[in-house]
Amino acid sequence: MNLLSLNQVSKTYDLKPVLQSITLAVDSNERVGIIGANGSGKTTLFKIISGEITPDNGTVALRKNIGLGLLAQEPRLDLNLTINQTLDSSLIAIQTIITEYQNITQRLANCQDQKELEALEPEHELIEQRLEQLGGWQYQHRIDTILGYLGLKRDDRAIKNLSGGERKRVALACALIQNPELLILDEPTNHLDAYTISWLEQYLDTYQGALLLITHDRYFLDNVVDRMVEISRGKATSYLGGYSDYLIERTERQETEAKTHNKLLNLLKREEEWLRQGVRARGTKSKYRVQNVFELREKARQEAEYQLHSRLSSNKRLGNTILETTKLTKHYQNQVLVKDLDFIMVKGDRVALVGPNGCGKTTLLRTLIGLEPATSGVITKGKNTEIAYFAQDRLDLDGEVTVWQYLAENAEMIKVGSEFRNVRSYLNDFKFDNSKLLSKLHTLSGGEKNRLVLAKLLLANTNLLVLDEPTNDLDIETLQWLEASLIDFPGCVLFVSHDRFFLDKVASSILVFEGNGKVTRYAGNYSLYKQLSSDKSSDKSSSESVEKKVATNISSKETEKKNSRTGLSYKEKQELKEIELQLEVLEKEISTLENQLSDPISHGLSNNYEQFTELSKKLESTKESLDTLYLRWLELEEKKAATES
Repeated sequence: MNLLSLNQVSKTYDLKPVLQSITLAVDSNERVGIIGANGSGKTTLFKIISGEITPDNGTVALRKNIGLGLLAQEPRLDLNLTINQTLDSSLIAIQTIITEYQNITQRLANCQDQKELEALEPEHELIEQRLEQLGGWQYQHRIDTILGYLGLKRDDRAIKNLSGGERKRVALACALIQNPELLILDEPTNHLDAYTISWLEQYLDTYQGALLLITHDRYFLDNVVDRMVEISRGKATSYLGGYSDYLIERTERQETEAKTHNKLLNLLKREEEWLRQGVRARGTKSKYRVQNVFELREKARQEAEYQLHSRLSSNKRLGNTILETTKLTKHYQNQVLVKDLDFIMVKGDRVALVGPNGCGKTTLLRTLIGLEPATSGVITKGKNTEIAYFAQDRLDLDGEVTVWQYLAENAEMIKVGSEFRNVRSYLNDFKFDNSKLLSKLHTLSGGEKNRLVLAKLLLANTNLLVLDEPTNDLDIETLQWLEASLIDFPGCVLFVSHDRFFLDKVASSILVFEGNGKVTRYAGNYSLYKQLSSDKSSDKSSSESVEKKVATNISSKETEKKNSRTGLSYKEKQELKEIELQLEVLEKEISTLENQLSDPISHGLSNNYEQFTELSKKLESTKESLDTLYLRWLELEEKKAATES
């Protein structure tokens, strides 16, 4: 049964069509992910559904009396209320239905008239069903659970005194605790750390209502939704399955559209050749052909979307020392964030900082690049190291200056690497058309601000990029461009991100905040860290982590080890060397497979579903082999360490 139906919905802003004849339905318990480029109309669609704005044409129908929970991309909270008051305002529906249930239960208990009793019983049943849908009498427990995982607590702090991330989490909590039949979330993973995102996936997986969400988190889409809807050029196209299924189907559709577009260009070429002939040659009765040329031009223009072209580059040579810390310690408000950190960056390193919100990732970044003082320890920057910093808050993009002024101080030409480029052409590479050149910075969307900062970063002759949450508000196309740019970047990258897909694609090692000032470096990407880390809380979504297997394996052999001779035999030493080589081979194989599966177009998998499936199975079996081999490696390493201690 449809909870939500949109029929031929259209919306135009400043004579520019944003949505064109959108038809969409969401059924009970269905989970639908909405994706599309920044500015494609996703948020406009959500505002139409929520009733915030009215479509120019078409209808929006919600099933009668259903509950609707909303999370806007930029939360609209009453800044003068406290956290407690804001949360309580979201409980009005639950508290009202509880009061109704208590009243009708009391009336039933006191009713002496049989006819009145028969009339009250169906009403009581309906209210009871509604109460169960809203979470029943367990709502207080559910609220405590949600607040705990979101890192919030009930207190009387005013909303206006909270950070942007805290406000987003309060708004998300308000949407979740309502437990509505239809939950609509716009970028719910923004400002959440990877651990909280993992919990949210599990929560939504068991959620009893329907879900409609906008997110650019590709793992989140794969793990949560069962249907994808892409908004492009004002149209909506549905794909069954999650993000991986969408990639395959979209690739097939794009190849078909490319053939159609080529035919269109050939037709346009022939018509324009005819149009360039003299008036007499065309004749006066061919006005319709002239009009046809103009229509073909417009259609060809609409089908040619902006693509990101520029790549991050560096002319600065890296020396032997890039960035190094010795016994680095950092305190903040009597809290030890980092203690005795020894850390070295070498050429080609792409290091990701990972940890829960508030653990000190941004503070460590700022300390490493000299924006904040260290409490103790030594930070050594290489003689040739040139740093470009991408700040999380982007406060310099809230002013009245224009895009042109910010990027080039109104100059017509700018230097990119070793060549000069026209400003308009350069901005086109980042999906900014010429009309955006004089736009004030404060009018830009979050995604546009990020793209503009990245565009300016390219102008800096740097060899160490320090990026704090560069993925927030970026659409999937821009994320893919940024991933490829950072992988190809000849310098080093030090970054913070909670986008697990991005971490897996970009990071060559992970710097993990494990609590009490302990910061540990792990080789490999985020998924490998989750498998191998001794921190069991790093993977809440896994029913049995590798760490538990290790603990069980070691425990079962404890008695045997006490009675056996210590040290590795010659055979075991040879085995340990062989295992280390095999681990390296398996890790490279996994990385290769993941790259192939994440970009099926480039690797020729777009039209070969069988090969795609085969590679997916091979990836899973290779990961299992890696886990098994790693357990044996740990066993031998522990035996070796016991001898040396």
